[in-house]
Amino acid sequence: MESERVTASGLVYLFGDDFVHLPGSPFLGGQTLLAHRGRAVVQTTSLAYKLFEAAFISLAAQGYISLEMEKTDLPLSLARPPVAVYAQSEGADLPPSLERAIMDALSGAPRSDPVPVVVARVIGGELRRPVTSSPVGIAGDVVQTCKWVVDYVIQGLADADYLWREAEERPYGPPKVHWLAYEEAIVPLAGEAETLKSTLEAFASANTDLRTRLVEEIAAGFLPKERLELRPSDIPFILLGLLGLWLDSE
Repeated sequence: MESERVTASGLVYLFGDDFVHLPGSPFLGGQTLLAHRGRAVVQTTSLAYKLFEAAFISLAAQGYISLEMEKTDLPLSLARPPVAVYAQSEGADLPPSLERAIMDALSGAPRSDPVPVVVARVIGGELRRPVTSSPVGIAGDVVQTCKWVVDYVIQGLADADYLWREAEERPYGPPKVHWLAYEEAIVPLAGEAETLKSTLEAFASANTDLRTRLVEEIAAGFLPKERLELRPSDIPFILLGLLGLWLDSE
């Protein structure tokens, strides 16, 4: 079996414990990764944010887009300048993936799009996120949306023959689905994962302020438009995801 090309977001999922260093619990909404080295559990919010971060940076590194902080008269310490995405090509050669969804969500050259708007378009369009009203506030909506993003990447990897599903029949209720990995297809990608890791580290080193704003704006794109007010209980969950991204950059 010959697997299809895998993009940066797919590599982040397959080798997630190399990219996301904030551990999670399967009993508290953590995401169990299906890596060839065995199972690992990471924080779902941090993983979803990292999938988008890797997608944006890899697209910029390959010349599909450019990322620029909009100019402001205030110093960075006082202002939070938005990050604009400029399309440099159509991305028609990209396989079905989070990267392709991002390219499809752009307005196109010479216009630019704010990062939160692009993220929201992908979530609301490609993923077709329904309007939710989680009893635990925006935090619940964000975590659920992060899970949909991860599931979207997983499905893309399954379509590309890196993962597969096995249904376990049960006496009662629907079959229980187990996701399994094609180790023989994933192991050869270790070199690509290392190259991607170096690319992300180099981008963060050369563009410290831009990378900081990029991850903040990615997180902002997950906030539901219909619920703009944060509850006190929301803040720890959202900060937890941002903490994971900060730890990844250290």
